[in-house]
Amino acid sequence: MTLALRGRALRALLALPLLAPVSARASGFAIESQGARAMGFAGAYVAQAADPSAIFYNAAGIGFLKGKQLYVGGAFASLSTDFTGSGPYPASGTLEKSDVGLGVLPAFYYSQQVGERAVIGLGVSRPFGVRSQWDNPDSFTGRYICLECQISSWSINPTIAYKIADRFAVGAGLDVRLSTFSLSRRLGANPNPFPVPTDVAELTLDSGTDTGVGFNVGLLASPTENLSFGLSYRHEVTIDHSAQANFVQILTGNTPVDDAVALALPGSQPATVGFTYPASIAAGVALRRGYWTIEADFQWMLWSSFDQVTITYANSPAYDSVFPEEWSSTWRGALGVEYLIGDDWEVRGGFGYDHSPAPTDTIGPFIHDADRYTFGAGGSWKYEQLRLDFNVRYVAFRASSTLGISRYDYNGSYETGGLQAGASLGYRF
Repeated sequence: MTLALRGRALRALLALPLLAPVSARASGFAIESQGARAMGFAGAYVAQAADPSAIFYNAAGIGFLKGKQLYVGGAFASLSTDFTGSGPYPASGTLEKSDVGLGVLPAFYYSQQVGERAVIGLGVSRPFGVRSQWDNPDSFTGRYICLECQISSWSINPTIAYKIADRFAVGAGLDVRLSTFSLSRRLGANPNPFPVPTDVAELTLDSGTDTGVGFNVGLLASPTENLSFGLSYRHEVTIDHSAQANFVQILTGNTPVDDAVALALPGSQPATVGFTYPASIAAGVALRRGYWTIEADFQWMLWSSFDQVTITYANSPAYDSVFPEEWSSTWRGALGVEYLIGDDWEVRGGFGYDHSPAPTDTIGPFIHDADRYTFGAGGSWKYEQLRLDFNVRYVAFRASSTLGISRYDYNGSYETGGLQAGASLGYRF
C-alpha cells in the first residue's frame, strides 16, 4: 500500500454504514411484553384494568384499581435469524445465522389508592430493545456492518390516574427513559490489496446509560359493566448517547498494509450517538359476556421519528456520519379472548399482526425488520389476594428481502422467529 492510500484507507472504511433497520418484538423494535396476562391477550390490553401493568398500556387504567396492588414478572425470550445471500454480495446461497439466545424481559408495577378517586402508581419496564449477534465473526460476510449490535432501554414511569366519574378515568405519567447503545464491526482495507476482503481493524462503540424524558396519557371509559373503551398516547423520546469509540488494529501480516493502517487508524475517543424513540397511539375496546372477555386493539407507532442515527467523534470529525433510516409510521392490531373457569382459573389466547416500518433498502444485519404474526396463549390462577399469570407466545416473521436494492450493498433475505414464555405474580394488599 502506498503512502497516498494511507490517509484515505481508514476514512473509506468508516464511511461504511453502521446501522440498517431490523426486527424486534413488536412494531420495529418496540417491546409490548409487559405482563403475562396482557401477553395472553397478544398485547390487546388498552381497554382493561385488571392489574397495575395498565401503567404501560393505558395510564388511566389504574384509576379503577382498589387498595394497594403489586404486579411483578418477567419473560424469557429468544430470537434467531437465518440470512441467505442473493448476490452480487454476498454471493447467492451464502448462509449466515444470528442467535441471541435467551433474553430476560423483567417488569415491575405498583399502584395505590390515595383517595376515593385518585390512584398513583409506578412502572419499571423495557419498552424498546433490539440485539443482533452473528455467528463466526471472523468470516461473517456482513461483519463490516455489524457483528454484535444492541439498542436497549428502560422506562421508569410514575403515574397518576383520576376517576372523573364512576365509569370514566383519565391518567398521565412521566416516562424517564434510560437508554444504551453498542456496536461492533470490522474495518477492511479499501482499496483492498488482497484477493479477498481482509480485516484490518475492529471498531466498537459502547455508550453508558443516558437519559431522556417523555410522558404518557390515557383515558378509560366503561359505558356499561360489560363494555369499555380505552385510548392512550406515549410521547417520543430523543436521546444523545455518550459513547466510547475504540479502534483496534488487526494485523494482516502484510507489512506495508499494517504500517499504513497503524498511521491512519484513529485513537480511542469519545463519541456521541443520537436517535429518537417513537411515539405511539393506541385504542381498544373490551367486551365481557358471562365468563368471556374479548378485547380488540389498534396501535399506531410513529416510527417516522426514527429517521436517522447520527454518530459524531470528538477527535476525528472527518469520520462523523449521519445514517438515514427513514422508517415509516405503521400499525399493529391485536385480538385476545379470555374464559373464566370457576372462581380460581382463567385461560386466554390472542393473535396480533405487526406491520414493519422499515423500508426495503435499509434492511440489514443490525435491524432486519419484517411484518410478523404473534400467537399467544396463557392462563391465571387466583387465590385470595394472590394471582399468578403465565403465558407462552410465538412470533413468526415474514421473510424479508433487500430485493437487490440494499443501500449497504449487502443483499439477501432474512427469516426470523422468536419464542417467549413468561409469568407474573400479582398481590393485592
